[in-house]
Amino acid sequence: MAIIGTILDIISIFFLVVGLIFLCLGMIGLLRLPDVYNRLHATTKVATLGALGVLLSIIIQAGYTPWE
Repeated sequence: MAIIGTILDIISIFFLVVGLIFLCLGMIGLLRLPDVYNRLHATTKVATLGALGVLLSIIIQAGYTPWE
């Protein structure tokens, strides 16, 4: 069972890193893009993917049970 836990940890860390990279790209886009519409577009698209990556990481690590 230790092998399965290690594999789940690796997958969880992968999704966490990918999510954080997307969130950092969204912040860079917020600072660098010229007008408000481009900033909103870049931030919402990238922040959604970043939040999804972090959420998947948490679900893999902690499990998807409402009560524990």
